[in-house]
Amino acid sequence: MSEPTSHPARIVIADDHGLFRQLLAGHLRDMGHTVVGEAADGAHAVRLTRQHEPDLVLMDVAMPHVDGITALKDILSVDRRRRVVMLSMHVDAATVRHALAAGARGYLSKDCDLHDLDPTIRSALDGDVVMTPDVRDVLTASPEPTSGDSLLTEREQEVLHLVAEGATTSEIADRLFISQKTVKNHLASVYDKLDVDDRTQAVVRAARLGLVRIERK
Repeated sequence: MSEPTSHPARIVIADDHGLFRQLLAGHLRDMGHTVVGEAADGAHAVRLTRQHEPDLVLMDVAMPHVDGITALKDILSVDRRRRVVMLSMHVDAATVRHALAAGARGYLSKDCDLHDLDPTIRSALDGDVVMTPDVRDVLTASPEPTSGDSLLTEREQEVLHLVAEGATTSEIADRLFISQKTVKNHLASVYDKLDVDDRTQAVVRAARLGLVRIERK
């Protein structure tokens, strides 16, 4: 058995497969975490999250009555800071991007090793966006969404690309032939859509979501 974590978390588990949910809950307790609630559908997960205010919610995507992504949105509508990580057997680029764009702090495949969960939970609690390697590979291999399907507008993506290159507000304005005020407005919209506070966070989160491609020089 692995050693218990030195940073235990209070966790809600939402999964409609009872045996898997019990196995996961038992493993998390063995690691020193506290499972404050277990839900078999999205609606119950929302109620448990509001009742217990956990540090983290581990949530399946496909559940009866209310699916995981709808439940995620309901949870974040009350508290945008709540950390929700999806844990699912469905690993396709569209679903992953939908969950991350909705505010999930990560997306894990159920094929992951349970013993990898503890460091993953720590990373999520520290504010990182977490993914299992197979999820990251799916996002990397899949085509980027078209601008019509993207969370960001085409102009916002252009601004973000220039930010990633290190361009200042005035330089972005000159290159796109727009005012500095318009650049700032676009950046404010990007921050709001990606739920971030500054340029660095925006670039990192957009790259992880596959909304922009950041070329490494």
